Formats: sequence, C-alpha cells, structure tokens
Amino acid sequence: MIEPTNRDIGRHVLYAPKHLYEMYVGLDAKWGVNHYIQTIASQFEEGRITSFNATFVFVSYLRSGIWQETSQATARQDLIWKGDTSE
Repeated sequence: MIEPTNRDIGRHVLYAPKHLYEMYVGLDAKWGVNHYIQTIASQFEEGRITSFNATFVFVSYLRSGIWQETSQATARQDLIWKGDTSE
C-alpha cells in the first residue's frame, strides 16, 4: 500500500493486487516481501501516478510499451512503489 503526496505525481508504481501480493508474503524474512515482488515485477503492471484523492490513486499504465492516456482509479492497497525494496 502506498500513501502518495503531491511530490509523488509522476512516480512509478506496480499494480500488485492483494491476492497476488499475498502469494509472496513470508517467502523469505531475510530479503523481505518486496524483494520478491521486484524480482517477479513482470507479473505486475507498471504505472505512473497522475493524481490522487482521498479514495483512489489515478495511474497511467504501461501497455505494450505505450503509456495509456486515460488514468485508471486504483485502490492504494493494490499499489507498491516500483524499486522499493523495503518491507
């Protein structure tokens, strides 16, 4: 789950819905969950934050190498920061 601020507009995220994210929880406490998520990042959709409100984060997703013009409302709990290796 992410908590974006205005400085995060344009920052890259991965769409990691709970049912997929939970598959990797507890795999290796030494490396942490996000280590595995970054390792298998191709399983998740990459996007960049275009805006947000109290309920949703609006994300432009990368599809077939092209950034989509229309942002999708995405739940905060389904997003993680791309490149974040902390738990």
